[in-house]
Formats: sequence, structure tokens, C-alpha cells
Amino acid sequence: MKETENENHVRTIAKVFFGCHRKNIGNDLNRCYWGRGEEEKEEKSQIMFKTEKKLRFLSKQKCIWLGIFSIVFSAVMTMSRIFIYSGNIFGKAGDNYAREIMVSDIAFFVFGCVGIYLAFIVLTVFYDFMEKYMIHKNQRDLSSFKKQAAVFFIISAILFVCWFPYLLSNMPGAIYADGFSSIAQVISDIYNNHHPLLYTWFTGIFIKIGMLSGSLLRGIALYTVAQMLIMILVMAHFIIWLYKKNISRWYIAAVMILIAFFPLFPFYAVTFWKDTLFSLALFNLVLIYIDIFISDGKYLYSTRGIVHYCVTAFLVCFLRNNGLYIYVFSLLFLIFIYRHLFFKYLKKFAICSIALLIGTVIIQGPVYNGKNLSTEFVENLAMPTQQIFAVIGKDGVYTEEDKAFISKIWDIDEIKEKYTPCNADIPKGYMSRFDDTFLEENKAAFFKVWLKLFSQNPGLYLEAFFVQNIGFWNINASGPEAYFQMGVWPNNMGIEQHDYFSKVFGFSFNSIVSPKKYISSGLLFWLTMGSAMILILRSKKDLMTCFMPYIPIIGAWLTIMAATPLGISFRYMYILLLVVPLVPIIPLMNKNEEDCWGEMKNSVSGLETDP
Repeated sequence: MKETENENHVRTIAKVFFGCHRKNIGNDLNRCYWGRGEEEKEEKSQIMFKTEKKLRFLSKQKCIWLGIFSIVFSAVMTMSRIFIYSGNIFGKAGDNYAREIMVSDIAFFVFGCVGIYLAFIVLTVFYDFMEKYMIHKNQRDLSSFKKQAAVFFIISAILFVCWFPYLLSNMPGAIYADGFSSIAQVISDIYNNHHPLLYTWFTGIFIKIGMLSGSLLRGIALYTVAQMLIMILVMAHFIIWLYKKNISRWYIAAVMILIAFFPLFPFYAVTFWKDTLFSLALFNLVLIYIDIFISDGKYLYSTRGIVHYCVTAFLVCFLRNNGLYIYVFSLLFLIFIYRHLFFKYLKKFAICSIALLIGTVIIQGPVYNGKNLSTEFVENLAMPTQQIFAVIGKDGVYTEEDKAFISKIWDIDEIKEKYTPCNADIPKGYMSRFDDTFLEENKAAFFKVWLKLFSQNPGLYLEAFFVQNIGFWNINASGPEAYFQMGVWPNNMGIEQHDYFSKVFGFSFNSIVSPKKYISSGLLFWLTMGSAMILILRSKKDLMTCFMPYIPIIGAWLTIMAATPLGISFRYMYILLLVVPLVPIIPLMNKNEEDCWGEMKNSVSGLETDP
């Protein structure tokens, strides 16, 4: 290949990268591979023509979106340097804080914007090469129920064998502090929605069976086994779902190995807390939204699709208290994207989904309130209380009138002493004086003071917001807090961990598999958003539609950012780990996209072929 042709090829690609359009790019790309064997030339021509067509399709609008994403992601990376996390969730204002911005931070941000922009252009090109290895359209059919059942059983059996040591090592289950609240409600038969009622009632089925047989531990163990089996079934369904989407077998095998052996999958399967079942329901909702995206909404034309959506959405709403907000956010987005179909072809779905929404609001509102089952008001005030505490604790601007009101709820001097930027449980559970009754009776006045302090201390409010959420946006911040649970939380119920694996084999399995380093939820979230950006660049669908597969995840992230009680808590966004196998392949799931090579094969064959 001549040097001048190499240079011409490089110039052509560079022009395309920056949004330029050139009619003869296909000729240039084809010439770069001229002179090789005919078969190789044909294969390379196909790949390069697809690449050229994708690159040329980078419209000005997509380049603007990529520019915005590059700025946002570079800002996040820069802020991850500026906001300091000490590694201690109970650290004071001098431990977890935002340092001053330096010149090096500005330079880092600028270079980051350029680097991220170019990196995603390269990734978009790489995906065209990767597609032929990742998507296999001629895989053996699994439409037969017997074949599906057999594969489903084999996958489930493999996962059960791989996860069984975790169960043996943590009998009757790895019980977190929250789990004891649900157990106590079942034993006392006095319920509230502090931890979701549906979850508590479900655990109660197994606990009461155990109590009837004379053993609370047996009941807890039964629930743990049931939860592990549920997670195994969901993962087996996911593997088959990938196969039906024509994902290559080697990638499916890699996903299977990840699920079977990465400890955070089996640890969550045997942990007694609400987050496992909720995350599995949310994961199923993500799969549904991917199916909706691929089918351009046709997935919801069928009764089966509607039932699947509504049952999954019901579980999301009732298995964690932010579930309703995730459902509302996801449903509104769906209505917006398919507004031209919603009350026409999606009329049945519209009726069912809106009925579910109204029913959920009624149950979790008037019904729960009427039966004194609702969550305490203070549970919704994590961010406002942390911002007020930041103003007091960091000597911000406030009047004597503000001080007088706040002092009716908390002691001002104690706020200064105990303000903990990453832990919103301090105001409601660690103060010697906390008048929740006064707070409940003066909600409007509380929010009035909160808004007034915001106008006087916007900088402190903004810092408090980002420090309180540090583990969910900062790509560097992570820690052991609620990362996983091993054994049994200290309790007064006489429940202790029984490590049967150690008794049988003479060594601790937990000590081998327990995580020593911790993944940042923030890092996983921004990798997921990077996947969305690649989908936008590759897809011909409307830009907003490309967010469809990610909407339930974004909804969960926004609700956590708005109201997380802890700055670091991996379990709150465990969904981000479950979708890790999906992140690289969602941009390849464009079944309604035209085949760039198949549609234009004759044109490519007629490209200029002079060496």
C-alpha cells in the first residue's frame, strides 16, 4: 500500500471524526485494502464500508451530544479529584470534603474533554469491527419448550452448585441489620413500611413455617434458600435471553463464568436484605425496556408483554420505597417516546400501566396512612437535613430566627459536633435530642427554612449534596459499607452464624472469597452511561429513544442521588453490577437498523478499484 494512500486514509478518517462528510470516503477506505487476496479484500471492504457509513452518520446533532457527554464525564472525573473521601462513612467535615480547585484540575478537565470525545469516536469504529464477533444470527434455535427447559435446568444446576458453598458458609443466611427489622415485625405481627411490606410479608411466609416447626433459624434458612433459587432462576432466564438475542456463545460463556464465580452474585443471593429481590425485579425491568427498544414498542402490543411489564413494575414499586418513583420516571419516558402510539396501538398497555400507577399511589398513600403503615416523614429528609447540618456545622449564614426553629428539633451545639457529611442517619438516630414529633407537625415551616438557607448558602448546599452522594457519582469513592454481608449482624435474638463449610472441610471459604477491594458505584454508573453514548452514536433511531434501555437504571440512580441516607452503600445500586454483562452489548442490539452491508452490497461492489 502506497504511503500517499495511507496519508489519504488517515486524513479522511480524521475529517469524519470531527463531523465532516465526504462522498467518496467509501472509495478511500476500499483502496486502503486493495492489493490483498480477493476473499480478504471482500471481507475488509464489507467492514470498512459499514464503518464509513456509521462514521458519515455522525450528524452534527450527535457530535453535539457527544460533546456534552465529554464535558459531563470530564467534569465528573475532575470532581472525583476535588472531592475527598477518607474511607470512613463516619468521617467528620475535615475528613470528607471538597478541596479548593487548582490550575491542574482545569487542565485535567480540558484535556479530559478532548480525550473522551476522541475515545468515543474510536470506540464507535471499534464496535463495527466487534459486531461480527459478538452477534451470531445463525445460532441453534431454542424455540422448543423442551430445549429451553433443558438448557434452563442445566444453567440453574450449574449456578446452584457454584453458589452452594456460600450458603453452607453463611447459614441460616447472611443477615444484615435491616433484616432483623423485618424478622421482628413478623414475630411481633406488628408491621410498618419502613422496610417494604411486600418484602417483610414474603419473608414472613418462611419464618412462620420455621416457627411452626419449632425453629426460627429453620425459617430464616428456608427464606435464604428460596431467595437463592429465585436469583438463580432470574440469572438462568437472562442467559437464555442473551442467546435469543443472538449474542455469541463465547460471550455468553464469559457471562456465565462471571455470574457463577464473581462473589458479589452469590453473596447477594444468600443475604437477608430487601435489596436482592428489588434489584432482581429492576433487572427484569431493564430487560423489558431493552426488548421495547429493539421492537420499537411492539413488545407491548401483546398481552404477554403487557402482563410481564406490569407484574415486574409491581414488584419494583413494592419491594423498595423508591420503586414507585423509578416506575413513574420510566413510564413517563415510555409515554413520551411512544406518545403517537400510546393511546392507539398501545391502548391496552396504557390502561394497565396507568391503572397500576393509580393503584400503587392509593395503596402506598391513603391505605398505608389509614393503617399507620407509612414510612416515617424523616426518612424522606436525608438530603435536606444534611444540607441544614452543613450550614450549621460549617458556620454558614443563618439568622437567629432560623437558629430558633432548628433548635426546636436538634441541639445547635451538638449539630456542630456531630455533623457527618456522608451519613444522613446521624440527624435521626445519633443525636441526644431529636424532636421528630415537632418536625412532623411543622413540615411546611421546615421546608421554608431549608429553602431560605439555600438562598443564603448555595455553595455549602452544593458541596453537601455531592459529598452526601459521593459513592454514587465519584469514580474513585468506594468502601465496605453495605458492600456485601458475611455472617450475621450482632443482634439480641440469639441468631448466630453457622459455618458448615468450615466444619466439613476444615477451612473458611468466606475468608477466601470475601472481597478485599471495593468497586465504585459511581464508576459503574458512568460506564453504563458510556454504553448509552455509544448506542446514540451507532443508532439511527431518535436520540432520546436510545436512552430507553437505560431508563430504569437512570431512574434508580436519580432517586438514590436525591435521598440516599449513606454516601457509600453498594447495595443501594446493586443493579449496576447486574447490568455489567449488558453494558458492552446494548449498543449492538439494533435489530431494526438496516444492514449497512446487505442493503448496499451492489454499491460497494462498484467502488473504484484502481490500486
